[in-house]
Amino acid sequence: MSGNLDVQLWAHYQTENAGAFVPGHPRQDVLAEKVIALSRGGKLLEIGFGDGYLLAKLASIFECYGCDISAENVRQMQERFPTVKFEVSRTDGRLPFADGFFDLFVASEVLEHLPNDELKIMTEEIRRVLKPGGRAIVTFPARERLADLDCFCPNCGHTFHRWGHKQSWDDQKIERIFSKFADLRVEEHNFPPANLNAFGKIEAYLRRTLAKFVPMSGMTYVVVLSK
Repeated sequence: MSGNLDVQLWAHYQTENAGAFVPGHPRQDVLAEKVIALSRGGKLLEIGFGDGYLLAKLASIFECYGCDISAENVRQMQERFPTVKFEVSRTDGRLPFADGFFDLFVASEVLEHLPNDELKIMTEEIRRVLKPGGRAIVTFPARERLADLDCFCPNCGHTFHRWGHKQSWDDQKIERIFSKFADLRVEEHNFPPANLNAFGKIEAYLRRTLAKFVPMSGMTYVVVLSK
């Protein structure tokens, strides 16, 4: 969806180092609860599904579809989760589904990877593939300083974000990017990794408590959209 380098980056993590997605499972557990609260059935699409953890949790409740830029990951996930229907993303950024096909749409830690032109296309695609009254849940880092995770490659001479992020989000940007949706609800969450030790859990609790009163780094926006 966002160039050959992104395809290579995520093909590596999804097919050769899928363990990198395990720390994100607590976030997906919360998302599963939110998705179920929105609807008890229907067709659901997740784009950029990683190791397939969220789709596997929801496949007994929804008719689940997954779409991803890595053809090899799509092949592997289809073998692991045969009840989910997987598709490879089109190179032009459009989704390979008919208008009004889905009741629910999920993009968790995906939209921050898209350059401006593809982000515009994707927000249009979310509205296009949702049924009237359909819902979308999207998540991305809150107020991220992209330069903090810049890396330099001595081989090619390029500077790049460690995780390939191209967008930083704040409240104003959320309102602007999703202005065409009928309804918009924004929450902030702290999702500590699943493998924290005791001190890490205490820190995560303190951060979660303080975040109710002051903006903090390391938080995640959870945005619920209605068509």
